[in-house]
Amino acid sequence: MKMAATIALFCAGGGLTRYYLSGWVYNLFGRDFPYGTLAVNVIGAYCVGLVMASGLRSTLLSDTLRVGLTTFSTFSYETFRLLERGQLMVAFGTYCSV
Repeated sequence: MKMAATIALFCAGGGLTRYYLSGWVYNLFGRDFPYGTLAVNVIGAYCVGLVMASGLRSTLLSDTLRVGLTTFSTFSYETFRLLERGQLMVAFGTYCSV
C-alpha cells in the first residue's frame, strides 16, 4: 500500500509539473515543434538518472522512493540495466516492441 501511495503522489506531482512546465516552454518557443514535451522528457530523464544513481550508490533512498518519473526514462533505465547484466536479446526485444 505504501508503494501505491508513493506512486500516486509522484504521478499527481509529475502530471502537474509536466502540464505547467510544458505550457511555459510552449509560451517561450511556440508550438511549431513539441518543445514542451521535449523539455519535460529531457528533464525527467535527467531526474530519473540522478535518483537511480543516488539510490544505487547509497542507502539514503528506499526502493519506494526510486519510482520512475517518466515512462520513457524509466523504460530507458530498465533497458540499460538489462544491457548491464548482459541480457542483450531481452533488452533488444524490449526496445523493438516499443
